[in-house]
Amino acid sequence: MEKRAAHLKSQIFRLDQICISHQIRKFGRGEMTRLMEKMATCGIM
Repeated sequence: MEKRAAHLKSQIFRLDQICISHQIRKFGRGEMTRLMEKMATCGIM
């Protein structure tokens, strides 16, 4: 279970690396920061 969670986390992270510049363009800085905070409170980051 722990291994699976770590794998999922790394997949999400990799996805973020691909999408992050696109998301910043799409949402703007403020929206992106809010998204990061939401992820942090969910314990993803």
